[in-house]
Amino acid sequence: MPLPGTDKAPYLLTILLSVFTWTVSQLVITLSATPTIEITRVDYDRNHHSVSYTLTNISNNTNFSELDFFITWRDKKGICVEKPRVEIFPPNMEVRGTKTPQCHGENAASFSVNQFLPGSKLKLIVYTDKYVKTQLRLSSRESIRIIEKNVETVVIKNMTNMLFYLFFILIVVAALYSITMAFRRNI
Repeated sequence: MPLPGTDKAPYLLTILLSVFTWTVSQLVITLSATPTIEITRVDYDRNHHSVSYTLTNISNNTNFSELDFFITWRDKKGICVEKPRVEIFPPNMEVRGTKTPQCHGENAASFSVNQFLPGSKLKLIVYTDKYVKTQLRLSSRESIRIIEKNVETVVIKNMTNMLFYLFFILIVVAALYSITMAFRRNI
């Protein structure tokens, strides 16, 4: 004798999976629609008195242009002692018109990046006379979010994989339901 209410369980499971899948899809679409730069890593090298920010353009289809990054000291105690530099990682390339990074006064450094391609990484490095705490600012003609690595950035970077896994789970659940129903009919 079947348990009461078990005939409605597949419908409830289908509705719950559909709502979950729709919610995840909407989340992924919303997050990926916003142009985003991820602060992948911040390194403080106390021995060489340098601070470096590694940035990644995690927007899948947005090429940023004419970006100005500023690293400023929080406590205003350090002095920029050596020319800052930018390291560019593939698929980005050195682009004409990119200005040489420079110190501004005693407590800031600026980095102008002419082009920042999707999936590219930049490393902004500044040297000081002693260890200092810093913060990163961005100036751009476009509206761009610059955030530290977190759940949102993982979702944006793995959007295709997440949607594929959801599709695979739905296929597995449908197959299990079909097998269960076939098994019940044979009993």
